[in-house]
Amino acid sequence: MEFKLKKYLPAFIRESKRNRRIIKILLILIAIPILSIIILSLLVRLEVFGDLADKEELAEVINPLASEVYSIDSVLLGKYFIENRTNVAYEDISPYVMDALIATEDTRFYKHNGTDYRSWARVFFKTILMQKDEFGGGSTISQQLAKNLYPRRNYKFISLPINKLREIVIAKRLEKVYTKKEILQLYLNTVPYGGAIYGIDVASKQYFNKPPVDLKIEEAAVLAGMLKATSYYHPVRNKTRAQERRDVVLKQMHKYEYIDKTTLDSLIQIPIQVDYNYESNNEGLATYFREHIRQELGLILKKEIKENGRSQSLYTDGLKIYTSIHSKMQAYAEEAVHESMKTTQEKFDKHWEGRQPWPDNAFIMNLVKKSRRYKIAESAGKSPTEIEESFEKPTPMKIFSWKDGSIDTIISPLDSIKYYTGLLNAGFLLTDRKTGEIRAWVGGIDHRYFKYDHVVSKRQVGSTFKPFVFAAALYKGIGPCVFFKNELVTYEDFNYWTPKNASPEYGGLYSMEGAISHSINASSVDAMMQVGVDTVVELALKIGYNSDDIPRVPSIALGTMNSNVFEMVNAYRIFPNKGRYTPLKYIKKVITNKGEILLDYDSKPQEVVQAIDTIDAILMNEILKKVTQYGTASALRYRFKFTEPFAAKTGTSQDQADAWFLGYSPDLVGGAWVGAQSPKIHFRTINEGGGARNALPIFATFFQKLYADPAFESYKNRKFEPVSYDILDLLACPDYVESLDDYYKKKTMKWFDELHAKNDSIKLVRAKEAQQRVVDEIKRERAERNRDRQQ
Repeated sequence: MEFKLKKYLPAFIRESKRNRRIIKILLILIAIPILSIIILSLLVRLEVFGDLADKEELAEVINPLASEVYSIDSVLLGKYFIENRTNVAYEDISPYVMDALIATEDTRFYKHNGTDYRSWARVFFKTILMQKDEFGGGSTISQQLAKNLYPRRNYKFISLPINKLREIVIAKRLEKVYTKKEILQLYLNTVPYGGAIYGIDVASKQYFNKPPVDLKIEEAAVLAGMLKATSYYHPVRNKTRAQERRDVVLKQMHKYEYIDKTTLDSLIQIPIQVDYNYESNNEGLATYFREHIRQELGLILKKEIKENGRSQSLYTDGLKIYTSIHSKMQAYAEEAVHESMKTTQEKFDKHWEGRQPWPDNAFIMNLVKKSRRYKIAESAGKSPTEIEESFEKPTPMKIFSWKDGSIDTIISPLDSIKYYTGLLNAGFLLTDRKTGEIRAWVGGIDHRYFKYDHVVSKRQVGSTFKPFVFAAALYKGIGPCVFFKNELVTYEDFNYWTPKNASPEYGGLYSMEGAISHSINASSVDAMMQVGVDTVVELALKIGYNSDDIPRVPSIALGTMNSNVFEMVNAYRIFPNKGRYTPLKYIKKVITNKGEILLDYDSKPQEVVQAIDTIDAILMNEILKKVTQYGTASALRYRFKFTEPFAAKTGTSQDQADAWFLGYSPDLVGGAWVGAQSPKIHFRTINEGGGARNALPIFATFFQKLYADPAFESYKNRKFEPVSYDILDLLACPDYVESLDDYYKKKTMKWFDELHAKNDSIKLVRAKEAQQRVVDEIKRERAERNRDRQQ
């Protein structure tokens, strides 16, 4: 064989053994990699290096899909994802995207069966030898799709050839299962665009704020150009490089006759124009609400089992979650919180100017030791002295700012803790009065920096609880015109507890309307003592309060128990709903990515509890309307100039740590809370720190925005249901009287005058009997008071 081979070799080789030896070595060196590739190919096909997707599996390719959250008016609020991806049909993608993709990534896409051997030669000569990178790599679109669907594995030093061979095999199988059009669709739905962005639909919306079907030629070229290196050619962070790459793509499109020379020349002159729409759990509308349902649905979906035996996933199964949030109301609510809290914070800072709002340095050091930074340093073995010293060193960081949303600054960790400790936060919730569907949910001032949701966090509710004390009184048969003492009383049976009014004014008596409208603590406690703690607690449990949060002590009359905006708003719905209590709702339906109903809360029967009698609810509704006319919520009228109907109650907890406002229009019930993270941080006076000053403006600002929108004109024009004269008669008494004696005398004299004028002898006799009963009642009360004084 060697002899025969010699005669075919050139003379200079035949005549030199050394040259023949070199040729043999070269042939061996060439044969070894070829043989290695053949062996590796065989081993890959035999699935020695792991399973390869078969045709059946490829026919049912399912990408990890982001789940989407929608408002009741069909606006996308946000997504849950590991890979931010939503699938889109071929027909819903601009043809310019296909042209740019093929011209840049795989010019022979329609001519090969998954692998293009000619492209390998192009890569070798033009990309490797000539160093021209505009001609792309050797992988076809089908191979890139295989790589997207089945990410590369680690086989150590032979990873690259094995992964390439696996992709070739899968690409050929893909070509047998799918049409060219379907492969393009699959590819564009799987391709990564940097970070957690996957697929043309998400990329188009994030970079250009439009669906992919509306992409222009130059925009399609930008997205096609990014595929070479998504970070390097990022059109926001690296705009110059992205434009250069876009122009390369446009030239490729011209070269392969997708666009003409005139179009190319004009497009190259256009600078990149992006409309960046970054998506994250901290951005967009209803961030706190989205986080709340993420946690809730995460638990629910664990019980929803798919055909493959796995639980439904919020992050990969492409669920569509339909909620009751209204996007416009949500936007107005977020604006109201932002505008009101910015003003309140300025007022708070001025209030404490030159002084520290926290009790002492020990309070701050306690926060330092609870911080994540301190615990990390402690676990690293650093001493307390070293850690404290590190907390005093200025460090570059981004912090929350009312002026710009956030600022980059240099500040010590200790000063940053002090800064955040002095910030006030807020929670606001809005619901539909009838259905209980939540329309807006604002859990804080900025979800990027403050994760704690103040719609569901619990704090002392203050005077906002008083209406339930008097509602319990009505239930016990105590009429709205029974008067309650405004006296400074020490209750010996309750550890010598002495409840005080906000202002040191005592004497006289208040009716229900007077006690609630002016938020008189002494009269509210007197009502509690007459009603009994158990009766009030019983009512609270009926309307959704947690029994663990309600101590069975009379101080709950002043709102010393803990609750949250969620519970308070729902509880207040019983007054305009004629005493009926129903749970709040916010998730309507959850649909699978196949369009099947997974969870349907709309179809479930609504749980209804008649918490208080209809007449009692109507009476309380009338009283709360008066609070907005001349009571503690009258700022709605004189400061914010509302003439529309409202009912409300303000609340302020001990030391002004919590400011509350609960109110409603004929259609909507809302509640706001304002306070610092710690109750020890607060305004020094009730005039500055009360609910009417700090929580009411959020409610008022929201309704100003809502009523100014023509789309919500029906809400503005709605009135409360008319009340009968019989109900109004039950409320026909003054808010305040100096003494019962004078009041009853005046009242009975009025009866006699009216009856004498009518000359009604029978009624006159009955009136005299009624007058005698009143006189006897006055004598009994006077005798009891004298006994109390003597004791």
